[in-house]
Amino acid sequence: MPDGATLQFWQPGRRSAPQLLHFAHATGFHAHTYAPLFALLQDIPLAAWDMRGHGHSAAAADPQRFRGWGRFANDLVEWLQQQPEPVWLVGHSVGATVSTLVAARHPEKVRGLILLEPVFLSRRQGWLLRMGRLTRRQVNTPLGAGALRRRALFDSPEQALQAYTGRGAFKTWPAEWLEAYVQHGLVATESGWTLRCTPDWEALCFDRVLASPWEALRQLKVPVQVHLGELAQSTTNADARRVLSALAPHAEVREWPGASHFLPMEHTAEIAQIIRQAVLGEPERPESA
Repeated sequence: MPDGATLQFWQPGRRSAPQLLHFAHATGFHAHTYAPLFALLQDIPLAAWDMRGHGHSAAAADPQRFRGWGRFANDLVEWLQQQPEPVWLVGHSVGATVSTLVAARHPEKVRGLILLEPVFLSRRQGWLLRMGRLTRRQVNTPLGAGALRRRALFDSPEQALQAYTGRGAFKTWPAEWLEAYVQHGLVATESGWTLRCTPDWEALCFDRVLASPWEALRQLKVPVQVHLGELAQSTTNADARRVLSALAPHAEVREWPGASHFLPMEHTAEIAQIIRQAVLGEPERPESA
């Protein structure tokens, strides 16, 4: 890694062939969160990282050196450069945005992009964020403030599971998804079970959000799919969607009525089929199948 940190990568599928796909998770989560999705992709050689400061890469968090999501992009570029063949990049939330940055910088290493609810700020949102940073005001996002209020210590994984079930960001998650998140999202300490991704690090990641993805989108030369939840529950607002269509006219953009930011959790089988169709060229199954 660029600063000598060691990041953890999980290979839940077939390991004998070169990787065909990399999956990048959302802020605060980890690779194993997406085990229910990966279970439907087991014949695809894929790797899924624990982004620095998350999951089993928690020790790689360094708040003093973290300036923004470009750090995550550098990490992924380092991994890509070790791969013998180009791969598909699939990502959710920050993972989708970081994958976009990487594909713009190294199209020769990327077969295509599948972006699930990327964080694409509108030009106005990005301008306000940049002005705050230029004037050296502390920029605190609502998501960052929420992360700081997150409970970090539990008596047991079972207590955490009970606390999360049906509540807050997890209210639309099927049980198997929530169990996968808790199983690898907590670590035992002398005080109890604590979150691997600390509230402070999660808040910092939210607050250092990429101000503008638009130059990267303009530079994309690989196939792109963008899957967005319902407008009111998405991290890409109406203005950003218009700019996306203008700057990346070759991108296939699909909106999912009724879906939230947690689109992979809510439509697991459909997302798995979309990935299989793109990566393996499988025909799309009828919705009634």
